[in-house]
Amino acid sequence: MSSSSAPRTRHLVIVLGDQLDLNALALRDFDVQRDRIWMAEVAQESTHVPSSKIRIALFLSAMRHFAQSLREKSWPLHYTALDDPDNLGSIQAELNKAINLYKPEGLCLTAPGDWRVWQTIKALASAHGLPLQVHEDQGFFTTVRDFATFAKGRKQLRMEYWYRQLRERFNILMENGQPVGGQWNFDAENRASFGKRGPPPIPAPTRIEPDAITRDVLTLVNERFASHSGQLTHFAWPVTREQSLQALAGFIEERLPDFGLYGCDVGCRAVAISLPPVGSAEPEITQRARGGRCRCPGLSPGSRTDCIGRRLCSANSGLAGVCPGYLLDPNA
Repeated sequence: MSSSSAPRTRHLVIVLGDQLDLNALALRDFDVQRDRIWMAEVAQESTHVPSSKIRIALFLSAMRHFAQSLREKSWPLHYTALDDPDNLGSIQAELNKAINLYKPEGLCLTAPGDWRVWQTIKALASAHGLPLQVHEDQGFFTTVRDFATFAKGRKQLRMEYWYRQLRERFNILMENGQPVGGQWNFDAENRASFGKRGPPPIPAPTRIEPDAITRDVLTLVNERFASHSGQLTHFAWPVTREQSLQALAGFIEERLPDFGLYGCDVGCRAVAISLPPVGSAEPEITQRARGGRCRCPGLSPGSRTDCIGRRLCSANSGLAGVCPGYLLDPNA
């Protein structure tokens, strides 16, 4: 934590719980001599819309591991833990306290994906008369402004056509301007049901045994959010970039081949793919998926390889993801 005699800060760089990326644009020009990172675990983010214990633990553990990596780099960090005695319980109150403490010349952050959070931060910057520097979220392929251009004048909005446009624009699973394999998707074939006997044997997902940081978080969540849904007894989620890549590799190798057939019946652990430690544009992800083997019936071997690549694109919401670009509009 910080002291009341802390020197004035140039930029107070806000890092939210779903923005744990050392390569974020908001950190690109970080000056360890003049800037400081701000992070806070606050109860309001888990209670304004009730969250499950698993979701809360996943975010808090990921945040604490990210904070540990910042400390290892000796980057100035103001971190408020959920169980700190002076925790005020909300982003608004905690950020306001940090602004009064450090008296920064300005605030800097990656565009939040939550409108409520964005309004809170924008209001605080205005109240303190501070400039607010907002950067695009690199976890998305495009922006809300792009989508607005796409949607203008259309009588009907269908994700399929937006998805195709992004495939063409970023040359994802395309050859000579056409989709690999000759068709855009396999939606008609991924609706097979499990039948009366239930799902076939599917390899278990990768388990990451909780370390000391995660174990502390699990205890804290069970104490502070006892009435929330879910159980943490078997918590084994990835909470760092390295762990997330490990879990994703296991999914691609062992579980993705069956994802196509039962795409509408299988509940994929999508959060392990989409959490910030794994970027949506990781080139090795698509390449590795295309080298996999799909077990969809009725497809030639070559088409199966193409199919599995498309499955990953369908599973990875980041492909059709939209960065909240409205946040870069000062009038928004």
